[in-house]
Amino acid sequence: MTVTATTKSPSFLTGRKVLLMLGGFFGVMFTVNGYMAYQAITTFRGADTDSVYNEGRAFPAEMEAARKQAALGWNVTVHADRNAAGEARLILSPRDKAGAPVTGLLVEARLEHPSNRYLDKAVTLVEGESGTYSGTAAGVSAGIWDVVVEAKTGEIRLYRSRNRLILN
Repeated sequence: MTVTATTKSPSFLTGRKVLLMLGGFFGVMFTVNGYMAYQAITTFRGADTDSVYNEGRAFPAEMEAARKQAALGWNVTVHADRNAAGEARLILSPRDKAGAPVTGLLVEARLEHPSNRYLDKAVTLVEGESGTYSGTAAGVSAGIWDVVVEAKTGEIRLYRSRNRLILN
């Protein structure tokens, strides 16, 4: 009876194998990093303002406008809802110190997406029944939004607010 034993030749770690492993590792790493950098650059909207310098220069005027707005004593309610077609409807009801509706305003609103400036929508609110302003914006997705409301008479801004809301 003859017994033959087969032995496998040992596998050695050669310089060529190490080079291929390192090349594969760094190739995957550079590819993933390149993809992540591309996504970060193309999807992040960046700063909230285009010019921090100009915002700083306008700060005293904004503070004065805020003081005047507080002196008015208005109570403004904003209602927002979204239908299945993706239209958002905003309803604004400003009331003065005495609780009477404020009429004759030019009201503009912006629905601002918190993380993507390109999704922002401008809405012009039109006065309907006495002291109630409403408007719609198409193509608004469900989620968290900031609504910025400005009410003016002519060129004079009387009221400005920024509120966070959730649209379903």
